[in-house]
Amino acid sequence: MREREDIDHEIEVKREALAVDVAELKDTILDKVNVKKRARRALRHGKEEALELASRARATARERPLLAIAIVAGLVSLIAVGVAVKRRRRRALVSD
Repeated sequence: MREREDIDHEIEVKREALAVDVAELKDTILDKVNVKKRARRALRHGKEEALELASRARATARERPLLAIAIVAGLVSLIAVGVAVKRRRRRALVSD
């Protein structure tokens, strides 16, 4: 049979481990319910991703300027077509 001191020591070790686990769980729960903190973290992460994407785009534009020009021209054309379609629809609705 185990000694009383061994059992008491084992209980104390388990209590300390449980206290650490409870503290970690509390921190995790508080982090989950802190919406402002999570939003700030997501915004910071989004900004970092946007900066990385912009950096890659600049590098690609330097390496392949014709591709960059083609992409910009395509976007401008797409916007122009969108504006023209919207105006045509608006005119069609007004004339009806």
